[in-house]
This record gives sequence, C-alpha cells and structure tokens, in this order.
Amino acid sequence: MKDVWPDAASAFYFDYHARLVNTVISFLGLLSNIFHFSILIRKSLRSSPVFSMMFVICICDLLQLLTQTQNDIKYILEFNQPDFCLGFDTYYATALTLTMETLGGFSMLVSSCLVILVALFRSLSIKFAMSKWSSTLAKTSTARKTSLIVIIISAMYNLSATHFKYKITPKSDDAFCAFSFYTGASSERRLYSASDGHSSTNAILLFTLFDGLIQIFQLIVFIFTSLILSRFIKEASSMKMMKSKSDRQAEKTEGLILFTLCSFFISTFPIIIANFMLPLFANLQIIPLILIRTLTISTMLQTINAATHGWVCLLMSSQYRAVAKTAFSPDHSVNAIAPAVEPSNASDG
Repeated sequence: MKDVWPDAASAFYFDYHARLVNTVISFLGLLSNIFHFSILIRKSLRSSPVFSMMFVICICDLLQLLTQTQNDIKYILEFNQPDFCLGFDTYYATALTLTMETLGGFSMLVSSCLVILVALFRSLSIKFAMSKWSSTLAKTSTARKTSLIVIIISAMYNLSATHFKYKITPKSDDAFCAFSFYTGASSERRLYSASDGHSSTNAILLFTLFDGLIQIFQLIVFIFTSLILSRFIKEASSMKMMKSKSDRQAEKTEGLILFTLCSFFISTFPIIIANFMLPLFANLQIIPLILIRTLTISTMLQTINAATHGWVCLLMSSQYRAVAKTAFSPDHSVNAIAPAVEPSNASDG
C-alpha cells in the first residue's frame, strides 16, 4: 500500500489548490448570502411560500459556507506543516472537524430537501390545479410547516449518523498516515481520528441505504418536476398576448424554481455518482484517483451553488428585484411597491 500513496500525491495537491479557490468562493458567497438574507427577511417576501422556503435555504447556505470555510482554512494552514498527517489530528481539532462535518451535512440535507420540495409542491399545484388540496400546497403556512419538519428530521438523522458511525479514537502505531509518509514527516503529537471502525456493519449499511434512497428520490422528483415546469413555461410563453401581470409573475416564479433545481442537480450529481461507486472499491487498498477528484470538484460545485442563490433570485424574480431595490432606496417603501409586483394570489410566490 505504501508504494501506491506517492502516486496519489497529485490528487492531494489538486485538493489543496481546489480548497484555496473554494475558500475565496465561500467568502464571496457569505457576503452574497448576507445580502440575500437581508432581502428575504422583508415582510412582502415572507408572505410567499416560495420565498419562505428560500429563506430557510439561505440560512442553510450560510451555515454550509461557514463550515466549509472553516474546514478549508484549517486544511490549507496545516497542509504544508512538517507534521501534517492526513486523516489524523489533535483530539479537540478532530472533535471540531467532526462537529463541522455534522453541521455541514445537516445544512446540505435541509437545503437539498427544501429545493426538491418547493419544486414538487409547485409542480403538483400546476398538475392538479383543480383539486382542493393543491391550494393547500400553495399556502405559506404549508411551506413553513414543511420547513420545520425537514429541519427536525434532518437534525435527528445527522446526529444519529454521527453517533452511530463515528467515534474519536487515538491513532495506533501501525496506522498509515498518507501524506506524512509522502513528505517524510512524522508527528510527535498524540493524534486522533474520527473513525467509523467501531460501527456495526448494520448501522453503516442502514445509513448508506438511506442516503441512497434520498438521492434516488431526489433524482425522480428532479425529472418529474423539470418536465412539468418546463412544459408550463413553454405553454405560458406561447400565450404572451393573453397573459395578465399575475400570469407573468407566476411564469417567472416557475422559471426561478426550475433554474434553482437545475443548478442544485448540476452541483450534486457528481457526488451522487461517486457515492454509488465508492462501495465498489470499499475492499480495495486505494480509491481510484478519478473519484477523489470527482468529490473535490463536487464540493466546489456545491459551494458555488450555495453562494449564488441570491443572484439567481435577483436575475429570475421581478418581485425579488423590486424588494431589493426598495430595501436600498430611502425614497420608496417596500409596502408601497409590493402590491404592484405581487400576483393577486400572494401564495403563488
């Protein structure tokens, strides 16, 4: 195994330089999402079910970017240290890393579920517009209750996964430290790792199976909602002369949801493929370098996705632009302009 790791050095250096770029993206994304948060908190947007769920997604994006920035900066600072040992660290640093990973996983699960659900609710409301329950899906109260349920379930799931899958264990004398071997460094510190070696096979299989089911569900919903939203936008575009202001607003809302959904899957699809392939190499001594690079690129794409939600809303939603304009214009009030940009059915977003 030792004679294989030096060949993987290029993958480690690729990851290192990717983290440098990712740190810049995360920092810019934090600034962008702070602005995004300041717009979504406005009363005229909080009454919309779509933007109500976007508000929760924005908070998750901030949490994801903060945890990713912390992990990247820590990795960058330690990478060139002579005692850097990939996969091992001091006890408190390992505990912090595990905490950040849990928070990052929680924020990713919440935001991904809400992106899928907001598209699903909108699609069902269009597909079954004449049914009574479709109007329930279009209510702001439904969006808020759904967001709360997703937050609670995601928190319970991620805490359970961390508890059953990982445990901070000291580094054994015969444990191989990939990067310190390559650089010829050896650490005199007492090192630990967040190991999953203590977990039962059943627990690992259960969480792996559940993660796979979530990803399959997301893929099915993505195909279903994309077809419905695309068809709605195409049909609406063919009747421009007959559309009222509320119809045009609804069309733009569907466009916003579809664009957000597509950007989400562009960022997560590589990691879905990698996660399905990783078990195939579980019994091998080395993971193919293409998978390592795929996971690195996927992390960058997820960071870009989390950093740009505010810009997507600004470009795709006239209602969002109007509120953003009034938020920084002392000569106008939000309440004065909101009725002009909101559709007659405010729940449509």
